[in-house]
Amino acid sequence: MTELPTQYHEGVALFEQGKIEAAIEKFHDALMVEPSSHEIMDALGSALQAEGNVAEAIRHYTMAFSLSGSTSDQALLHLGIAYAVREELEQATKYFERALTINPSNAKVHTLMSTSDRSMLDAS
Repeated sequence: MTELPTQYHEGVALFEQGKIEAAIEKFHDALMVEPSSHEIMDALGSALQAEGNVAEAIRHYTMAFSLSGSTSDQALLHLGIAYAVREELEQATKYFERALTINPSNAKVHTLMSTSDRSMLDAS
């Protein structure tokens, strides 16, 4: 695995501080350094979703999954959450199930699939 650039770590810190726009800028900067990083692409998707841009987040999660060589259960988890936020629960479930085929012990996916209270998806 390639070491992630400093801009990625700065973006994560900004995201955790709730500085979403600044985090998005840092993730874009990080992608300029490491354009094939699925971790950065996924983080950018999360920031875009937090900003309310779910459609763009889905695009980035999809790219993250592709960049991972179709091995990122995290990207699939995030795709499922994004579709659930859009109230497309059938599509969300498909992504959650795919995530479990990659990582059957992903506790977050199990929790999301077992709950009947889908409102918690907005907080993820």
